[in-house]
Amino acid sequence: MEVYIFVFFCVCASAKGTSDIVPGSQLQVAINHAIANDLPSVSVPAGGNYDFSSTNSSLLIFGARSLTIASAHPSTSHGVGRNMLPTTTLWFSCGKGVHVDASIDVVLQGFIIDYKSACFAQGTLVRAVTPTSVDVQFDGVNFPLPVGPMFPLPRPPPKSGPPASGIMCKVTFWDPSTLVMIEHGNHIVANISRVTTATQVSENDGQSQESAGNIFRIDFDMTPLLKHLDSYKGTYVTVHPRLGLSSGTGNPGGLTYLITNSSNVTTQDLNIYGGATEAIVEGGGRGGHVYRRVRLIRREQSTMKHHRSSVMMNPVLNSVSATPTRLLVANADGFHSSCVRVGPTLVDSEISFTGDDALNIHSRMSIVLRTFANSVDGTRSAWIIDALGSSSPADYHISTLMLEQALVGDTINFWKIRTLAPLGVARITGLERVTDDPTATSLAIAAYDAVNAPPYSARISHDFGTRVWLVNWTISDASNPLGSTHGSAMGHARGPEIPRFSLVDIPRLRPVNSVIVGNHFHDHYMRFGLFDSPGAQIADNVFERGFPMYLGESGDGWLEGPPIVANVRVESNVLSDYFNRNAGHDAPGIIPNKATTANITVHNNTCLFNGTRTACSPV
Repeated sequence: MEVYIFVFFCVCASAKGTSDIVPGSQLQVAINHAIANDLPSVSVPAGGNYDFSSTNSSLLIFGARSLTIASAHPSTSHGVGRNMLPTTTLWFSCGKGVHVDASIDVVLQGFIIDYKSACFAQGTLVRAVTPTSVDVQFDGVNFPLPVGPMFPLPRPPPKSGPPASGIMCKVTFWDPSTLVMIEHGNHIVANISRVTTATQVSENDGQSQESAGNIFRIDFDMTPLLKHLDSYKGTYVTVHPRLGLSSGTGNPGGLTYLITNSSNVTTQDLNIYGGATEAIVEGGGRGGHVYRRVRLIRREQSTMKHHRSSVMMNPVLNSVSATPTRLLVANADGFHSSCVRVGPTLVDSEISFTGDDALNIHSRMSIVLRTFANSVDGTRSAWIIDALGSSSPADYHISTLMLEQALVGDTINFWKIRTLAPLGVARITGLERVTDDPTATSLAIAAYDAVNAPPYSARISHDFGTRVWLVNWTISDASNPLGSTHGSAMGHARGPEIPRFSLVDIPRLRPVNSVIVGNHFHDHYMRFGLFDSPGAQIADNVFERGFPMYLGESGDGWLEGPPIVANVRVESNVLSDYFNRNAGHDAPGIIPNKATTANITVHNNTCLFNGTRTACSPV
C-alpha cells in the first residue's frame, strides 16, 4: 500500500521568528516538488512572510492534481476545511500574484495576498480649476505618483481602430471622515500633468514652491459626475488604472489571484489587501470552483463579525500598516468569472472597496466575419473572430477564449448584434484556425471600425482581436430558423445567409449554476454585479453602496454572454444605498433585462436608501 497520502512536505520559515521575510522561491520550490511527486499536501507554518516582490514574480501552481496547500494558525491543528485564521502573507509587486492553471481538485487555504507598494495613487483635492479639471496634492511617499507606465496617460483621442485594450485611468473621490466613496461611477482621466510652479496653484491655497512638487492637474474627458468640485476641497482622491498592467510595462495582463483552465479549485480563508487589477479572476476550463471565507478588504478593517484582523499578529504587516489607509483594495472588479462551464460558489465572504464592479459572471460571444456558400452536402461555414475580452486578466489568456474551448459536435447559436434576437441553432462539424489567409486578416483588422459604424452601430468599446477561425456547421432541424423551405438540389436545408457581424455563442460554455450566498459586498465604484449565470442562486447577501445588480446582457459593449440567462433565483438579499445615474436613488436595485432573461425569480429582497424601503425590481 502506498503511504505517500500521509506525507506532508513542509516549508519552514526562518527560525528567527515569523516576522522574517523568506524568499518566495522557497514556497515555489516546495509546491513544484509536491506537484512533480504527486504529494497530497504542502503544509506552511503560520505567520510567515514570503517575498515575491524582490524578484517581480508570481506564485505559480501549474498542473496540480489533488493537492492541498494550507497555512494554519498554530491554534488550529489539522484544520483543512475548517475556519482558519490566515496569517501567512505572500508579498507581490503590482501586476503579480497567485496563478493556478491546468489544475484539478486543489485546495488553497490560510493565506494573505498583499503588496508592500500601493498599486494606485492617492492624495487630497486642492481645488477645482475648471468643471473638468482639478489639482490634487499626491502622497509620493506611501503611494506612487500618477506618472509612468502604471498610469497609461494621456488617454489617446478618438480615432479609427480599437482602443488600447480598454486601458484607462479612473478617479475616485472619498469622504475624509468616513473613508467611503462620495460619488460612484466613471470619472475617466484624459491626462495628468505635474503643476511645476507655485504660481499655477491658487494663492488662497497657500501652497509653497516646495509643496507644489507633488501637485498634479487632472483633466477629465467629460464633466465629472461629482458636481461643484470646489466645495470638496480636502476630499481624498485616488487615481487607478482600470485594468491591471503586466510588470508595470503599460501592457494589460496583471493578476492578483487568477485561476485558469482548472476544475474544482477550493479557496478558503484567503485575505486580499490589494491588487493592480481584478482581485479574484477565474476563466476557462470546467470551473466549479469554491470560495469560502474569502475577504477582499483593507488591512485595517473588516465588517464581518465572525472574522478578526490578523494585522496585529504579524510584525511585518504592522510596519506596513503604519502608513495611511489605502482607500482602494482592488483597481477593478472584486471577483470576475469569465468563460467557465460551471459557475463559482462564493459563500461567507466579503468583497469591498473595488475600483469597478463587485462581481461579474459571464461567458463570451464571438463575431461572424464572413459566411461562405453552402456545400453540396448541406454544410455551411464562416470565418468567425474568436473575440478577445478586455474586462479581466483571464480574457488575455488565449486558451480561455470561446472557440479555443469549442469542440466538433458542439451546438452553436447565432444572435443578431445589438438586439440579441435569436437567428438559429446549428451543430459544429469542423474547426480550424485561419493563420495564413491575408484576406481574413485584413477583414479582421477592419472589423472594429465596420461593426461600430452604421448600419451595425454596435458600440463595442474594446479591441476584440483578429484571431479568425473557419467554422463549419450543419442544420438537422427543418424548423430551425437557419433552415429553409428552399432546399438545395441535394434536398438539404440551405437556410438564409447569416448576417455579417452576427454574434455567436456555444451553450456548453455558458457558466451555469453559480451559487452566491451569505456574502457582504460593499463600497464599489460601479455595479454590485452582472450575474449572467443560468441556474444561479443569489441569496442572503448584503450589498451596500454601488450601482444596482444586473441580470442579462444588453447585446453591445463587451461581447459578454450568454445571450439568454434563465432560471436565476435572487432571494432574501439586502441592497442599500445604491444609485443609478440615469434614474437616481428611486431606481430599482435589481434589474433583469427582460429581452435576454427568462424565468427569473426575484423574491423577498429588501432594498433601502437612507433607511427607507425602495423598490427592489422593476414592476
